[in-house]
Amino acid sequence: MTAFHSPFPPRLGLVVLAHPLEVGWDQAEAVLASAGLDAGGLPVSLVRAPVVISDVASAARVAEALRRQDLHALCVIPATWSADDPLLDLLEALPLPAAVWGLPGVETGSLCGSHQINCVLKELGRPCHLVYGPLSDANAQAAVARYARAAALAKE
Repeated sequence: MTAFHSPFPPRLGLVVLAHPLEVGWDQAEAVLASAGLDAGGLPVSLVRAPVVISDVASAARVAEALRRQDLHALCVIPATWSADDPLLDLLEALPLPAAVWGLPGVETGSLCGSHQINCVLKELGRPCHLVYGPLSDANAQAAVARYARAAALAKE
C-alpha cells in the first residue's frame, strides 16, 4: 500500500524573468524578494529562486536549486519583457504547471512578456494560467494560490 502524502500546503516555486537591457531590470531582484502570497486565505509554501532568470545559465542555476524542492507548480513573474528560451529551458528541467503573473506598467514590458509566455506555453500544450495585478493585489495573489492548489491536487 502506498502512503498518501498531503499536497497541502502546495509547494510553489517563485521565479522572476528579466532582460538586462529592458526597462525594469534594476527592479527585478526587488520583485523576486518581495513577491508573496499573503492574501487570499489559501496557504502556500513559497520557494523563491536564488536569482532572477536573465539567460540560459541563470535558468539552469534556478532549475538545479528548485529541482530538490518537490514543487507542485511555478509562479513565473516577468519583471520585464524577456526572451522565451531561458524559461523554456527551466520548464524542460522542471516540467511543472506555471502561473504567469503579469505586473502593471507600460514601460517594463511585464504584461507584454506575460502574454507572450502564456501564448508560447499554450501552443506547446503546457499547463499555464495568466494572472494580472500588482504584487500587493489580494485577487492576483489568491488566483496564484488557487492555481497552486489545483496543481497540487492534480499531481497527487
